[in-house]
Amino acid sequence: MSQLLVPSSKVSYSKLSEVRFDNQNLICYIDSLRKKYIHNNKVLLVQSPQFLFHSFNPEVARRRGYYAYPPTGLQWIAQVLAERGLEIKILDLNFLILEKVIEEEHFDYHNWLNLLDEHLEKIQPSVVGATSINVNSNIYEPGYPLTSILRHVMEKNQSLVLAGGAIATDEREDLLLKNYCHFVIGNEGENKIKLLFDYLYQEQKKQPFMQGIYFPWENKLEQSVGHSDTVTLQGNLIDTFDHI
Repeated sequence: MSQLLVPSSKVSYSKLSEVRFDNQNLICYIDSLRKKYIHNNKVLLVQSPQFLFHSFNPEVARRRGYYAYPPTGLQWIAQVLAERGLEIKILDLNFLILEKVIEEEHFDYHNWLNLLDEHLEKIQPSVVGATSINVNSNIYEPGYPLTSILRHVMEKNQSLVLAGGAIATDEREDLLLKNYCHFVIGNEGENKIKLLFDYLYQEQKKQPFMQGIYFPWENKLEQSVGHSDTVTLQGNLIDTFDHI
């Protein structure tokens, strides 16, 4: 993993933003993916199911016995990417699957990835990001929601794939080196996603480099090199419900 370049103690805090960090590997990797995948301004953010399918009970779902938390984390991501000219859609697969089970008697939830395919086909996104509220189990077992989504999109090889959230951060090495995604956005992702999109879409005014964007490089895990990231969330998410 890349080592953080620690500024000299003689460098004052006010000068930290002027310290140069070596992110050439990250920039080269982004550039190779940009040329391959960034063909439009469409972004699909996916909230994975909040339950395990091998123990799923449709009758419990019909009695409203499963959690359906809104995709708040993805809404904040959509919020910070606003005003960039991107067409952002949030697919709450958890809610959609539960809704289908409740309203459609013959809905086959075993084929839940078909719902993802419908949106991939309709939107044709250049970038797909996925996250999950913690579901305790082995994330690499067949049918685990988050890794099933990541693997499914990667196998199509039509979009750049991001993973974020607590599970992705904890499992970043295996997710990246086993080809489940192209990037893992560590911990709070609002600032890191802006930095990444600056380079993916070649924005002229770029965010300062920061730690926590993980990527594979020469069969090893690397991360962006820079300052520690602090996220301060302000405003409200009312407008982001239009993306869902």
